[in-house]
Parts: sequence; structure tokens; C-alpha cells
Amino acid sequence: MNKPKDEDGLPQTNNNFIINETIKLNQDYFRPKLQEHLKKRSSFAIDRVKNAFLQLTIEEVTYKMPGVDGPLEYVKDFILRRVGNIHLDEKKMMDLKELLSDLMRECVESEQTEALRLILHWIKFEISNLDKFKNVMKNWENQQMFDSGSESGFKKNNAALIRACEKDVFEMVYSFLDYGFDIDDHHFKLCELSGMHQTFKPYETVIKVNKWKKFNLCLNTEDEDLNDTLNLFKNFYATSKPAYMIAEFLINLENKMVDLNKNDPISEAFHNVHIARSRRKQFVEYENKFRMVEDEGKSFVVKMLDLCKNSEEAVSLLTTDNKLNHYFKPEASQMLQYPRLQMAVADVHMSFVAHDYCQQALRTCWLRSDLTGDVLPWSNANVLDKILYVLKSIILLPFSILAFVVLCTVYGYHDLERFEPGDKPRYNGIPNTLKPIITFFTVPMNRFIASMMSSTVYLALMILVILNPLDVKGTVDVDFYDYLLPIYTFAFLCEDINLLIFHSKLKSRKDSLWYALFSHAVIFIGALMKTLGFVIECMKQNHDFKGMAILEGCTADDPALFDKWKSPVIYGYGLLGVGIVMGTLRILHYSQLIHSIGPLIISIKSIYRDVILLTFAYLIFLVSFTLGLSFILELTRNEPCLNEDPPGAYDADTTFTNVTGLRATFKAALWSLYEPGHPGIMGCSTGFPRYLGMAMWGLFQFIIVIILLNILIAMMNATMASIQQEKIEQWKFARTEIWLKYFDKQLVLPIPFNLIELTIHIISTIYRNFMGRRNSEIGRKEPQREKIDELVSHLCKRYLNMVEDSKENEVTKEDLDNAKKDITNIFQRNSFMNSKYLRP
Repeated sequence: MNKPKDEDGLPQTNNNFIINETIKLNQDYFRPKLQEHLKKRSSFAIDRVKNAFLQLTIEEVTYKMPGVDGPLEYVKDFILRRVGNIHLDEKKMMDLKELLSDLMRECVESEQTEALRLILHWIKFEISNLDKFKNVMKNWENQQMFDSGSESGFKKNNAALIRACEKDVFEMVYSFLDYGFDIDDHHFKLCELSGMHQTFKPYETVIKVNKWKKFNLCLNTEDEDLNDTLNLFKNFYATSKPAYMIAEFLINLENKMVDLNKNDPISEAFHNVHIARSRRKQFVEYENKFRMVEDEGKSFVVKMLDLCKNSEEAVSLLTTDNKLNHYFKPEASQMLQYPRLQMAVADVHMSFVAHDYCQQALRTCWLRSDLTGDVLPWSNANVLDKILYVLKSIILLPFSILAFVVLCTVYGYHDLERFEPGDKPRYNGIPNTLKPIITFFTVPMNRFIASMMSSTVYLALMILVILNPLDVKGTVDVDFYDYLLPIYTFAFLCEDINLLIFHSKLKSRKDSLWYALFSHAVIFIGALMKTLGFVIECMKQNHDFKGMAILEGCTADDPALFDKWKSPVIYGYGLLGVGIVMGTLRILHYSQLIHSIGPLIISIKSIYRDVILLTFAYLIFLVSFTLGLSFILELTRNEPCLNEDPPGAYDADTTFTNVTGLRATFKAALWSLYEPGHPGIMGCSTGFPRYLGMAMWGLFQFIIVIILLNILIAMMNATMASIQQEKIEQWKFARTEIWLKYFDKQLVLPIPFNLIELTIHIISTIYRNFMGRRNSEIGRKEPQREKIDELVSHLCKRYLNMVEDSKENEVTKEDLDNAKKDITNIFQRNSFMNSKYLRP
């Protein structure tokens, strides 16, 4: 169908009243230019005239001579002259809005930054200031996304701004924000809605709405079914781009606007990563999109860390974040030395944690006293000196424990001011001979050494309980390790519970803590049940007893003679066995600190997850085939083997034993995983049931042995390959997780002396509450906001310079194709010359 034409034969636009009337009133200007554009540029767009008008406007705006009118002046002139004579209804107002929006979008797509800036300036100072359009422009500015179908707002959630953010062009995004445009991403960040952060506490992960319903304040809405999630994601993705975060920060900094929710681009990037990680679990359909946000956010913060000129700037970034209240409770955030590093560990940001600046700060803090600031010369020491230092620490450990108990009782260790980077060394009055003893537990590495000593003693106690070398046959005797093991286990339980309570204030991974708590709980319960069981057995043997004297002269010391189902001793021994296995395997956890063994342990942990995933599929096959085979084998009988292979033809140790019943079939199918084959379980009966059962048994063996096992091997190979590619980062991340547990410990003394420290802490807390005092936890010092803003501002400018340099040196596909053609022509020309002149 042909489009309508004006008097001079120029096609009109489909439905834009403003463009049609402007062209009609200024035909002498537009007709030759538009016809030239239509001839030069072939376009398959539905509205070619509109596209030509937009391109002409952008060109004229960019290269317009002073004092010469252009398309924008003609549009404004039409509005001024005709607004009083022609009734501009809502439809025509929407045409004007569409024209302005299309102009901005076309500038973004063609990356005409200067034209975009001039058009935005024209909109703000030429159109918005017209008296008849002030109310209209205000309505456009207040229009929210999705108010009318899928149409975006004008200044809020503008499609051109979102597209500029997607292209990550800083100059364009900055121009948009500078002229009052904005993107609302609060659909994915409910904790940042206006006023909500003042009403609620964002760090509380779950807010109780009523007796039955709860919702996550920062991640979910009351109704988790969000409408049009894909379009909402576009807003979130746009605000997570570095261009938007940097532009918003610089504009706020220039205008001296302090926004508690949006300010620092590094804080925004960390928060976006955390939101994306949580959202991709909620919206699995868009997992790849949220993972893209997560990867880009992680890459951005690593680049910002790369741009630090020295370690002092890097430490300043690690010690502060504008959104700590979204991650930690206030009392927890004040106790953390490097809260941003804790956030990176919680979000599994391996590249950031493994960065050289982070590792340097961690190692310095690992060897530095929390009170005096003295740093141990561990890194420069040789192996012999390190061994001698560990031995000296072990020998002086009792004196260090006594000194720390006095320090806690008299001064209150947690009330002393913590040493911060940049502070001058303190407590120089302590004699050098006593300083290593008094300040021993103020060094995180020394706390680790003491903890490893306690773990070694604990492991020795478990071995002694198993071997029981002091046992006297024929009598129930309680040896020293039988007393010490429950005491040590109870002390470990107290430490595990304390760590879990502390880390519950942090959004960090607690799988290793839960594993330790479970293993210690199993050992503790097993030891109690074992003791209780022996008491009960001795009560059965001797009814005349007085307290623990019942154990004297009791001869019931052989657990093998007890009831295997009813005796608590049997269950106690079983729990002790399981707990000892779990407790001993904790050695693997701390082996991750060793550079050569750490990647192997990490691989084992990752492969373990693959095994769990495949076990789910294996259990489905096992249950389904077990049910079918048990039903079929009920029809078979143990008959004499006539005209069949003799027993043992398949396996020398196999007899033709018919398996019937669900339990027997399940056991045969389960253990066939470790020893495949054995068709003899089908018996010797002839007929259809037996052969059908053998076919199903063979199919089951094929699925398990050929398919599932090879899939598991392939998954293991893929996991190992991925870990080997980044094994250094994986090892640094695992080491950091272990180190951080010793940086901010509330109970410093090793097991079982932590019970003494815990008692002192409880008594001190009760006394202060009784006296009306609060615990005065000094915590870390808050850095000055002005210095941090200045540092981030410098980093943003360095980042923009880096991006600009990379664009200048960027090699496009077209450049590579041209280079390929040139090289091909050179080779062809050389081959032609060789064939012409070197012909024999």
C-alpha cells in the first residue's frame, strides 16, 4: 500500500503529526534534504521519512552553523505558532514525546554524543521552559514505566538512557543524568525504596509480616510473582553498568548530594552482585542474565582495585563500604577489619579476594598484633626459624594463656582500642622480654598456632579412646582420656556455637562451621551415651550402689556382649565412630592452607558435589528397577537347572540363587554398583519371567555401569579442569576463608581454655548490665567520608581514562578482515612473481 504524499510528492510519515506539519510548513528546507537522504540511504524501515528526518536532525544539530535555523528550531517554531490555533490533544502531545524520544534513541544508536548533549540542552531550555508545556513536561517526568502498556517514561526509565547504559558509553549516560534523567531499579532492591531504609533495618534478612508470612526485605516482594520480570531486569542491568554507576557518583559529588543508598560505584557494584546472585536462584529462567550482571560487577571492582596506585589506597577500599547495613548488623560491621573483603567472600568473588592488594593486606593483618601493631618477621624467616618459633610458642603457651586471662580480667581485652593501619605503634612500655608472652594472642597467626595445638591434642584423645591402651580387662575403668574427650568436645561446641552466632550477623558461607558443629555434637552425644550405657549395664549387675561407686567392681566391660539394639553403649560406640571419622576429616579443611595440597582438597570438595548430584539420578533408577524386578522375580522359583549352564558358569563364586522380595532385590541391586554382573540372582526357573528379569537386570547394569559412571567421570574431569585453570585463585580464596575466622574472633584462647574466657565474658556482661553499663566495643575506626569520596573519584577518572585508551587501541573485526585481505594479496603477488621469474 502506497503512503500518502504531500503536494510536492514527498511521502509523509505514518502517524507523527509533529513531523508531518513541520515538514509541510518548511518544505523549502526539508524537501531537498530529505529527498537526498532517501536516495543515499537505503532503508527497509516501515517509516523511511521519519528515519530520514531523525538522521537529518542529528546531522544538522551536530554541524549547524551559528545563526542558521535547523530542524529543531522549525519544530519549536511550529509549536509556538500553531499551539494557539490548533488544538494539540493528548495524541499530538504523545507525538511530540515520541519525536523527542526517537531523537535521543537515534543519537545513542549512532553514538553521536555531542548531538545528544545539544538535543538534551534544547529539550531542557527551549521546550521545557515554554509556558504551555511546563505541565506537560512535568507529567512526562513523573510518568513511570509500564503505566501505558510497555511504553517507558520520558525522564524516568527512558529507553534511550537504558540503551546508552547497555552500550556502556559514559559520556552519553552522564549527559542524560546531568539533565535530570534517571532509572528506577527498586523493583529488585526493595530495601532502597524511599524512606524504607529508615523504617526497617536492611541487614535483617527476613522481616516478619504477620504470624505466618515472611519476606526478604532486600530480595523479594510480598508477592514473589513480579510482572514483566524481563523488562524490570533491563532497568537493573542498566544501573549495574559501570558507566551509570560512575556517572551518578560523579554528578552527586559535584552537586554535593549525599545519598545513603546510591553513591559509591564500588559499593553499588558489590550490592548488584549480591542481588544478582540471589535473584538468579529465584528466577531460574533468567539465570544467565543475572549471572552476566554478577560477572560484570565482579570484573568492574577488580579493575577498580587494579587502578589503586599503592597498598594504602587498596586498604582504604577494603575497610569501608556505603552499604554495610545491607550485609551486616551494626555491631558486627564495627568489629570487622576488612568488611568489604568479608562481602567478597560471602558472594564468592574469587578474583577480588585473590587480588594481590587483598592478599597483601591479609598477610599483614595475619602477622600483626591487634594491640601494639608489631608485625612478626615470618615472611622473611627461613624454615628452621619458623620451626623454632612454633616450638617456642608451644612451650610458652601456658604462660601466654595466663597473661591473657589477666588481661581479660583486669583490663578487658575487647574494650581495648584496636590497632588500625596508619596508627603509630602503641604500648611501647611493655618490656621486650614479656611482650611476646603478653601479646601472643593478639596476633591472628599465633591464635591459629594455638588452635592447631588444641586440635592435635583433641585428635590424640580420639585415638586414645579408640585404642584404649590403659584398659583393664574384666573391669569397667574410666581413664583420663575418657574424661578429657567430653570436656574438649564441649569446649569445641561452645566455640562452634559462638562462631555461628557471630557469622549469622554476616552473610558468609557457614558450611564448614555447621560441619564442625555436627561432628563435635555427634562425638559429645556418643561419649555421653557410652558412659550412660555402662552405668545402666552395671546397675543391672549390681543393684546396691551409691553414686558413681557402681562402676567399681563392675565386670560388664565388653560391649560385644550387650544387646545390639537396646543398649546405649552400642549406639554410643557407633556415634563415636562416626564422629571420629568426621572429626579426623577436618584435617582436610586445614590442609587447604598448604600451597601444594590446597588445590587437591578443593578439587575433592567440588567433586563431592558432583557425586551428590548424580546420586539423585542413580537413586531414581535404583528404586524403579528394584520395584519392577521384585514384582517379576516373585514368579520365579528355585528349580533344578536343566539344559542350562552349570552353577558358577558366569562367576566362580556365583550360585544360581533366586532373589525374591523387595528387600532382597534392593540389596542385590544396590551392591551390584560395586560388583556388576551376577545374573544368577534370577535363579534357574525357565520361562518368560526369568528371561524378562534377566533383560531388565542387564539394562539396569548397562545404565549404571556404562552410562552413569561415565557421566560421573566426565563431570569429575570437567570440575578438575576448571579448578586447575584457576587453582591459585581457588587456593587463595580457601585460605582467606580460614584466615578470616581468626581475625575477628570473640573467644581468643584455644580449646579448652576458651571456657575460662567465656565465663569471664559472661560474668563481665552480667555485671555491666546490672550496673547499667553497655559493652564498650571500640571496633574499627570509620574512615573519613571526604577522603574516601576523593579516592573513589580518582579511581573513577582513572577507569574512564583506561576505557578511553582501550577504545582507541581496540581492533575491530573489520580491521582484522582488512589485514587478512592485505596479507593474502601479498602472498598471492609473491607466489605469482616466483612462478614467473623463477620458472626453470
